[in-house]
Amino acid sequence: MFDIDDILYDSDGKNPYGLHDDFGNPLSEKETITYFNDIDLTDFELYLLNEYILEDKSHTFYDNPWLHYNKNGKPSNFVEYLRYKNDLINKRLSISTSFIIHIDDEPLMVKIKRISKFEGYAGFCIVYNQHRFYTFAGLTDNGLWICFPYHHKAAELIRIDDVECNKNKLFELFGNMKSAVVIAQSIVKLKNIIFRSSISNL
Repeated sequence: MFDIDDILYDSDGKNPYGLHDDFGNPLSEKETITYFNDIDLTDFELYLLNEYILEDKSHTFYDNPWLHYNKNGKPSNFVEYLRYKNDLINKRLSISTSFIIHIDDEPLMVKIKRISKFEGYAGFCIVYNQHRFYTFAGLTDNGLWICFPYHHKAAELIRIDDVECNKNKLFELFGNMKSAVVIAQSIVKLKNIIFRSSISNL
């Protein structure tokens, strides 16, 4: 589920997405979060929507610059068009997984949520304790690229299953060894879920 930190909201109380209720009243921050969760907005969709809104103040959630219509014959909104486009060119997976790792002999539950496989890369959310890492990753000729858009960080990893090397690289990014270990272990867990068709020698 999204929280206040995930969404955009103007300091003067205006809804930057242009979202409103049936009476034309702008949705509050809480109502916006509820609406996004009700339509099952993914992290990747929210990221693209936020980029679109920030690109131009006149942009809204309801924009339909592509003149696309949904299955009910009504103009698609921004997210409906994204989903239509993704259904055409992407293979979407409704998968989540969880596992337990031990750090300093203490068990730690890690969840990987909202796993989506796109053309050439994947998106997912790694969760442990109160930490969340929205993540995109894809294969390169030499290994794996990985980025964390909300943290404004990215790295290239040599091997998917080299936890020791990857955790050191990730520690350089985040300065937190526990997070580095969690992410490195999560990549290994995802190896056979999202990269199995093209990782024969990674």
